[in-house]
Amino acid sequence: MDGNAEQVVCVLRWLHRGQLIEYLKYTVPGFIFSAGISPANSAAALASVKLMKKHPEIIHRLQARSKFFLERCKALGLDTGPSHDSAVVPCVVGNSFHCLQLSERLAERGINVQPIVYPAVDDDASRLRFFLSSTHTEEELEFTATVLAEELAAVRSGPLPNNGASTIKLGGCRSTS
Repeated sequence: MDGNAEQVVCVLRWLHRGQLIEYLKYTVPGFIFSAGISPANSAAALASVKLMKKHPEIIHRLQARSKFFLERCKALGLDTGPSHDSAVVPCVVGNSFHCLQLSERLAERGINVQPIVYPAVDDDASRLRFFLSSTHTEEELEFTATVLAEELAAVRSGPLPNNGASTIKLGGCRSTS
């Protein structure tokens, strides 16, 4: 089962409690549900739900690994925002330039994580978002958290372009903070 299927766990938990329907009913714009899901996506979602029901140990392992990674990040002083009980764990970097640098440095060390930067989020909310899987080992997660803390410290100790202002060109637009 891949990471996308495992993320259904959180939705299923909300759905089971009836919270998801209430949340969507009062917070999501109507156009979200204006198009039907494709047959292929429907079949994949159904297969994922069936697999999760047949093998609940996968869900329990994902929950345990997610908790482990979140606790390790927090113990290392990383800002994980309001994250809890989720297989998606952010590391708030707080500067788009640093976030991009950090993502590149992690890639060089074998860690694949994509930056979420301005204009998708405010510059001071830029982050890396880690999508965890039940197939990740505690050793891999420990390595990732440790390297993340090391590289973030290194990136933050370096200079910013333009005398402290981060400037990033995105699609012809320039953001300066």
